Amino acid sequence: MARHYVLPRGPRVCLRLARVRDLAGIEDLFMRQGLFPSQIELARVVRSDPRKQVVITAVALVDSTERVLGVGAIQV
Repeated sequence: MARHYVLPRGPRVCLRLARVRDLAGIEDLFMRQGLFPSQIELARVVRSDPRKQVVITAVALVDSTERVLGVGAIQV
């Protein structure tokens, strides 16, 4: 279900469902914004029930490393 988009002045970004392996990247994203979520809050993001909530992450290769650039959720 992943979709790739090339930004006009940026990297190629992949939008896909959040995965458990995104946990550290999502935590880093929040911390870069000055937010400090608990481990329980982070776990709820990546382990949500897709029948109730869809969580999408935007990831891109930055310096040869996959980095979470954004995350969003919507109630179904």
